[in-house]
This record gives sequence, structure tokens and C-alpha cells, in this order.
Amino acid sequence: MEDDLGPYFVERDDRIFSSHPTASYPFPSDPPEHQRLDEQHEILKLLLGGNYVGPIHNVLTPDPERRLIAVDIGTGQGQWCLEMAEMFPHVDFYGLDIVPIAPRTNIPSNVYFQIHDITQPTPFADRSVDVVHARSASMTVTDYSVIIQEAARILVRGGMFYSGEWGRFPAFHPDIVDASPPVNVPNFTRFYDILNEALIARRGIHPIARLIPQMIHQSGHFGDITTRPFYVPIGGWQGDEALKQIGRDFRKCVRRYMESCRSVLLEAGYQNPAINDLFNHAWDDVRNTPGLVSVYHTVYSPRL
Repeated sequence: MEDDLGPYFVERDDRIFSSHPTASYPFPSDPPEHQRLDEQHEILKLLLGGNYVGPIHNVLTPDPERRLIAVDIGTGQGQWCLEMAEMFPHVDFYGLDIVPIAPRTNIPSNVYFQIHDITQPTPFADRSVDVVHARSASMTVTDYSVIIQEAARILVRGGMFYSGEWGRFPAFHPDIVDASPPVNVPNFTRFYDILNEALIARRGIHPIARLIPQMIHQSGHFGDITTRPFYVPIGGWQGDEALKQIGRDFRKCVRRYMESCRSVLLEAGYQNPAINDLFNHAWDDVRNTPGLVSVYHTVYSPRL
């Protein structure tokens, strides 16, 4: 197996995963999952209007005295670093991930990918980094405060911590006030309930997307905490044609996401027939219920 996949990966349940002994990240690291993440990345860019919200461009204004540094936590295939590096050629972008799935060739001269376990201190000196970007990083640690504390250590004064996390719960768009997930999509709700229970029991991963602003505040190292949720449509139910297409594309991502969750449910003791039944009933809710969204929680805050 090591000869085929190298020392960083292991095959399980017909999918490829990180073999790192302390890695809590529960999802596969293989072509189907990479495709899902690529599509999700493009959808987020459309909804956010780019690779971030907030004043990161101000923080990354050229400094005549030094090159600026941005760190991407859990960089994955490195799309964020690669695209940001073109926008900010005067900034060095470091993408950190526990598995080496980022490109190794034909990358910009200001992009550096490093294998790193984020539960351990990063190699950056105190007060040396200008931006710390963490997208879907809550799935990589059992205690998200580790990421906040490390960001506080390495960020310069006025440097920006930016977090983007998916809410692991079913939701309706806020304009739809008479809908309730447990009532209107009980099977989709059950999927998330079972998934979150399995993630907590098997990996120690809690659903904390909505708690991150409070955690940042409690650290005492940041100020002017700004939050903004984005409602990603599931399915082509919205009137705007662009949002309809986003919804159709994202609905495919949701189906792939379910399949990527299979191994976690197997770890928790569920058998494939029961998992298939869970997925199929949840998918019926998704396909047949207008107004469904996934909530993407963004928060950014400067280092005091």
C-alpha cells in the first residue's frame, strides 16, 4: 500500500485517506473529494465576490521595508494560495496541510506549500505574518482554539485572521420564515444529526462554525470582530438565473459530501445498507424541498 500511495495516505472503504496517526480530518483525500472541493471553491468565489470578504486587500498593501506573508491553514489543493498569489505578487503565500495534495510544479514563485500538522506550532516567528486564512479548518482539529492561539502568536499587530466554516446543519433561507428543518426536511435533519454525533464520538470534532466569533473574542488577542453568513442555495429554486445555476451545482456538491461522510458513519458502527437508506431519504428531502441552503460563516478580525 505504501508503495502505491506513499507514506501519507491509506486506502479504506474504497477511498483514500490521510495516514497521519493524529489527523482528525475525517474525509477522503482522493479525486472525487478533490472535485467536490474544487467545485465548492468556485461556488464560494461567486457568492463572496472573490477569495475573501473584508479588508484583506488593505492588510496586504505593499510595505517598502519587507515582503508580506500570508498563511493558509489546511490549504488542500492550494487554490486559495495560487489565486491570491497572482493578485498580490508582493506577498509570500504559505499553504499548510497535513497531506501533500497541493501542486508541486508550475506554481508561482511567491507560493510555498508545506506539510504541517496544525495541532503543532507553525514554523513562523512571533509577529511575522500578515494574514492567516483558515477555510474549513474546524475539521482538522478537535480544539479550534489551537488555530486561534497560533494565529495570534504569528500575526503582526493589525494582521488579519480570517475564518470560513460551513454550518453542519440543515437550513432554510432567512427569507423563508415559515419553514422548519425538523418539520420540512426531517430526513436531511436526521442525516446531520447522525453525522455530528459520529464526528463527535469518533473524531472529537464538534460543530462550532457559529461559535468561532465568540472564541476569537475570548482569546483576548483580537478586536473589531466582523461576521457575515452566506446562504448557499441547494437546488435551482431561486428566481435569479445565476443563483439557480449555483444552486444546481451546489446540490451536486451536497450529494458528494454525503458520500464523503460514509467512512465516518462506518466508523461509528453503521452498516452500508443503513447508510444508503439514510442518504437516499435525505436526498429525497434535498431534491424536493425549495428554499434549502447551506450556511457559510465568515469572520475576520485584526490582531491587537
